[in-house]
Amino acid sequence: MIPRIWLFLLAVIPACAPAEQVPREIPVRATAYSWRELAHRKWGKKNAIGGSLARPLEGIGHCAVDPDVIPLGSIVHVPGIGPRIATDTGRLIRGRDLDVHFDSLREMRAWGARRVTVRVVRWGWGKDFKTTTIKPQHGDRT
Repeated sequence: MIPRIWLFLLAVIPACAPAEQVPREIPVRATAYSWRELAHRKWGKKNAIGGSLARPLEGIGHCAVDPDVIPLGSIVHVPGIGPRIATDTGRLIRGRDLDVHFDSLREMRAWGARRVTVRVVRWGWGKDFKTTTIKPQHGDRT
């Protein structure tokens, strides 16, 4: 028979595991979008953190995520495209949806929508995040 303390530890330890233990590969439905498309123009070039979709952040293109699945500031590697940084959200992005931003309408249309498995390179902003961009705070409106 297993002592009660071991049962308690087996139940509690996985819940206390750091976020780094979360699986690094996530299957998603990746859809292309661009600030240049007519449907997106009402929001302009701004992303959810207040930056511009027209300019890369940290030298990396943008993507929109559900922050409950992939935190803002995360860097994901999308097969066939390369790295993207999660700087945007969308009201229709729920769960394992990922919107990949393209600056060109031609590239956006060529990508369309497809199922891929993305590799998360960095979770959230990380300790090494060094830029002048202001990180969103809880309760901020953008």
